[in-house]
This record gives sequence, C-alpha cells and structure tokens, in this order.
Amino acid sequence: MFLADSPIRSCDELLPGRREFSESLAKAIWGYGSSECLVLGLYGEWGSGKTSIINCVERQLVRLSKENPRAGKVVFARFNPWNFSDQKPLIVQFFTHLSNVLGDQDRSKQAKEASQKLKTFARLFSAFSIVPVAGEVLGLLGSSFERLGGAFESLATDLSQDFQATKDKLCQHLVKRSGKIVIAIDDIDRLTSSEVRQIFQLVKSVADFPNTIYLLAFDKKVVIETLRDVQKGSPEDYLAKIVPVTFDVPLLDRDDLKALLEARLNAILEPDWPRKEWAGTYSWFMYGFFRNMRDVNRYANTLHFSYGILKNDVNLRDLMLITAIQVRAPVLYDAIRANKWLLAGVYRPSFLAHGFPEKEKLEKEGVRIEFEQLLEKSEGVASEYVRELIRQLFPKYEEIVDSKSHGDWDLREWALGRRICHPTFFDRYFRLSIPKGQLWQRDLDEIFTRAEEEESLSERLKALHQTGELGDLLRTLEHYDPKLITESRKKNIIKVLLKTGDSLCDSGKRPLGRVSEIMWVIDPLISSNADLDERFEVLKEATCSSESLYTLVWLIRYIRSLHKSRGLPPDVDTIREELESEHLMVRGKHFRELQNLVSEKILESVEEGRFLDHPHFGELVWAWAEWEAGDRVQEIVKKATSTRAGLLTFCGGFLKSWHNDELVDAVPGFVTNGITLALPLEEAEQRMLSIQRSADFDSLDERQRIVVEQVLGAIAAKKMGGDSDISANAEEHDSES
Repeated sequence: MFLADSPIRSCDELLPGRREFSESLAKAIWGYGSSECLVLGLYGEWGSGKTSIINCVERQLVRLSKENPRAGKVVFARFNPWNFSDQKPLIVQFFTHLSNVLGDQDRSKQAKEASQKLKTFARLFSAFSIVPVAGEVLGLLGSSFERLGGAFESLATDLSQDFQATKDKLCQHLVKRSGKIVIAIDDIDRLTSSEVRQIFQLVKSVADFPNTIYLLAFDKKVVIETLRDVQKGSPEDYLAKIVPVTFDVPLLDRDDLKALLEARLNAILEPDWPRKEWAGTYSWFMYGFFRNMRDVNRYANTLHFSYGILKNDVNLRDLMLITAIQVRAPVLYDAIRANKWLLAGVYRPSFLAHGFPEKEKLEKEGVRIEFEQLLEKSEGVASEYVRELIRQLFPKYEEIVDSKSHGDWDLREWALGRRICHPTFFDRYFRLSIPKGQLWQRDLDEIFTRAEEEESLSERLKALHQTGELGDLLRTLEHYDPKLITESRKKNIIKVLLKTGDSLCDSGKRPLGRVSEIMWVIDPLISSNADLDERFEVLKEATCSSESLYTLVWLIRYIRSLHKSRGLPPDVDTIREELESEHLMVRGKHFRELQNLVSEKILESVEEGRFLDHPHFGELVWAWAEWEAGDRVQEIVKKATSTRAGLLTFCGGFLKSWHNDELVDAVPGFVTNGITLALPLEEAEQRMLSIQRSADFDSLDERQRIVVEQVLGAIAAKKMGGDSDISANAEEHDSES
C-alpha cells in the first residue's frame, strides 16, 4: 500500500512528541486573553510536519470550543497564498475567503456584520489593490491609473479614507464578537520575495484585526534568504518585528523515527525482510538518510514500487540501500548508474601496471580520485554516511581505499547473492530508472533511426562524444542483440565508427581505450552476418572512405588477434565451412586486401605530409610494421627521426600512459622494440647519449629530458636481458586488445 505524501489529518496519527506539542500550542492559542492581534510563527524545514501540526491544532481548537461554549466560538480559517501569483488576487482572495469562512462557521449577528465588511474589503481591493503600511497607502496598481496624472493623489486619498473607515467598522464588530479568529497561513516559504513581503504587510498592517490570531508556517532560513532581495536592513530583525512569538517544530525522536521506518518496512517486506543483515547497517543508515517522516514515507513508497517488480531478481538488502540513495541523493544515484565499470566487480591493475608496484600505486590512486569525484555528488546527505553505504554496496571501494582484496571467489559469491556489485546483476537494480520506452530506449531508438543515414549518425556520435555520453552508448551497443538491428543500420554503424573513430577519442588521451570499445561494437555487428563476402565489402567500403588511421590500424590488429585467439593464422583463407562464419571475421584473402588498403592509406598520408604529424605516430608505426614490409616502414621512420626533435617525439610515443598523454616509466621491451623500427639500438643509444651530454641539454623542455633518460634506461635494461617477461606480457596484451 502506497502512502500519500500528504499531511496527517488526525492528532492520533501524530507521533507522541508531535501530538503533545500540537495540543499544547492549541491550548496556548485558546487561552490567549488579549483582544490585540497576535502573530505566531511555526518554523520547520520542508517535510518536517508543519501542516500536520496545524491540522491537529485546528481539531483541538474545535474540540475546546465545543467543550466551552460560553467562551465564544473559535473560527479557524486557512489561507494558502501559494495558489495566487500576483498582488491583487492574493489580497482579494484573502478577504473573500475569510469572509466566507467567518459566515459559515459563526451565525451570530456580529459575525455576519464582520463578514459583510470583509466582503467590502474584497471589493475595494478587487479594483485597486492597496497595501497600506502604518496608515499610509503604499501603492496603487493597475494600468488604468497610470493615465490619471494629477488626479492620482486625490483619488488615492479618498480610497485610503474609505479603507480606514471600513476597517474601523470591521474592528468594532470583531471586538463585540465573542471568540477568536485563528488564521493559519501555510507554505509561505514557497512564495517569491515580493509575495512573502506582501503576506507580512497583510497580517501586520492591513488585516491586523482585534481578536485575531495568525499562525504563519514556514522554513525560517528560506524566508530570511528570500527577504534579502526586497528588504532593506536586516531581514532577521524585520522578521522578528512581524512575528514576535515563534515555535520550532519539535525534532523527531530517533526512536520514534526508527519505529516508523520499521513499521513501513514490515508492511512492505514481510516475510522477506533480511533482519539480520539489516541490523548491521541500520544505525548509520538510519541516522544518515532519514531526517523526518516525509523522508521515511518517500523511501517506503519508492521501495514498495521497485520491490514488487525486482524482488526475485536482486539482493533485497542491496535494493534497500540503493533505494535510499535514489530518494535522498538522486544526483549520486544517476552517477552510480552511469559508472558501472568503476563500481562493479573486483579491482585488477592494467597490463602496463601489473607487476610494477609503483605503477600499480599510481593507477590505484587514479581510481581512488574517480571514487572521490563520485562521492562529491552526495548532496543532501552527509558524506560519511554515503561513504559507508558505497563501501557496503561496492566492495571494490574497499580494495581501493582500505587495501582489502577480493577475487574470483568473491565474484561467485556475489553472483549467487545477486549483488549489485556483480557486473551481471548491476543493471537489474536500475530497470525502473531506465524503463523501456523512456530515456535509455529513446536514446537508442534515436541512434538506430539516425543509422539510416551515415551523416546523421556521425553527427550524433560526435555530439555524444562532446557530452561524455559516447562511452555509455558504445558499451550498451557492445551487449545489444544484433538481431534487433536491421542489416542496413548495422552496416552504417560499422562504417561510421571506422570512418570517424579517431575523432571520437578524447583530446589529450591515447585512443586505445575508445578504439577498443569501437572494435567490441563492430565485432558482434559484423559477425551477425553469416556471409563472409558481405562482411568484407562493408569493411572495405568503410576503410576506403576513412581518414581514421589509428582506428584502421587497430582494426587489422583486432582481426589478427581474434583469429590468433581461436588458434588460426590471421590470413587463413578457409576452414571447415560450418565453422567459417563463427571463427573467422573475414577470409584470409580479404584480410590481406584490407591490410593493403590500410597501408595505402598510410602511404597516402605520408605523401601529403600528414602521417608524421599524427599525435600517435609511434604507435601507428609499431602496429603497421607487424604486416608491412620492413624496408618501407624503416624508410619512413628514419626520415621522421633524422632530426633530434623528431627522434625525441618518436621515442616519446612509446612512453605515454595508456590512459592519457602523460609520460610514464619505460617498459623496456615495448620501448626498445619500437625504437628498432627506426634505427639499431646502438645508434639510438649513441644519439641519446649525445643529446644528454650536449651543452644545451638543460634547455630542452622537461618532457624531452624525461624521454632521453627513460630511453637510455630501457636500452640498458635490454642489454641486461631484463625485459623478456615484459615482452611476453606485451604480446599477450596485444592479443587481448
């Protein structure tokens, strides 16, 4: 059963502390002995229960009035100015509403007379919207009066006198009337700055009637900030003059709030509630995420809805915790949903860092920073509670921050428990936040629609790259069922990715990660076509029209490594017919033709002077040399490295991080193998030593000096035979890529 996010109507529904407060406030209002107008303030944050307390005060006053008929009848009126947006209807509606309430609740002669005078007020303000302050007319609004010129002052004087005469007669009737009028004005903190000031002028100067008590309910902090825009001087002092008697909504006792939450959970989860698991997290969870009844009710409603759909597919405790983030920290919730691979699974260092403690430390620090950036989105909830909740939900955080270790056994346990931290189950927890036909499906539908035309799709992919959403799309397409995409759209997606791949890489970062994602999308799309000849034609057409050299080179490497991983030579022409489409991406003859096409593209860029300026020239040459004739490659590389600047730029390409453009410590085998494409190691060593010993070495920029030192170190390690394992790892990494 869902709980409406509405105020409590009965005093019996209030928690004990709130009920006692409401009853005491009602008795204080009932016992107010003066006929002077009184303004009371009820202060509390949004959702703290102000309206529920007003409801209880009203019921208590009605009860006291019935029990003490000789003391006079209490008239209780409510006015919510949030329904009106400008000054004229706000004042008119106030007096009209008060007139109707007084006439309905009190049939006495004095009440009827007072009701009539209030209607006179409404008619007066209906035409002229006057707000007097201290007996003076503050302003006269309306375009019709802007044309009155000199007559304006005279008319304003007549209206002011009429207003004061009407008010005097109304006050006489209210003094003679037996009983108080209590006017509750709620939601003042939702008004604009000018509207807030109008309400305060209304109760203090316009409608400051005798035997009238105002109960104004609002968030004090919000109203003070709102008044800063329109109030000269201190808004705090101004508010103190308007509202001389104030009460704060009592803070909920934690035991009461706990009892409320447990009652809601009992109603939703019985008999599935994991009490033992919950007990270990309840204390910090309770204190960090629930401030008031509204928080509890919103949480219970959201959990009730998602639990009914997901209870058989997820871990209940994880669902309870992630729902708390969804309700109380929605920005963080969206960030979690968008960072599956940061949060889910276990931490494993990359190939380049594995086995090198210092590199692993640097890489781990980078992941820790990503976690901290994620936690910064926990607005509305104290960071220590969010941090603990993330630790409970995603053990990878423990690995990064607390140096704990998790492995394959933990993954199996998480899978059995359907934990959110397991990559297979992560997405299940967010079904309701990306329902079919809404945002997620809509974006995919748009991509597939644009895939009818290459240019339209290309523009959209570039736009997603600019907004940082392209990675999410590629990872989604990687696991998308190709059978749900038409053949023409699949072809266009493949063509566009190969044509624009280089432009879809982040500036300042090495493109390997993005190009790998592109290959992981292309593979299932191209392989879904059982006709190997048609596969080749699609790849050939895309290659011929592409300028993305890095993407094309890695396409060749991907096909080579794919075939190798299946125990086949990369240029195999045929195997058993029933296995061809499953084991080969393309036939050997087509693979060789694609290699030649890419080589022609590279040579064309060399002739045009573009190849040597490629930001990842070193990697391109290294990959290209795997299949291109050595003499041709060396001729190009020697030309590029003939100058000192060219040599340093070329060698620096083998020292860049896999993740960005920063230099890292040399991996000897990787560096020396790349350098030998240009010149023998002895010659490279002599040239680097010459640069190091030159008089102007210190004038080189820091990056160039690091390249010299790192290359010399890599060559020294090569001579000592210390890079054999690293070279083997590099070969394995290339195969995986």
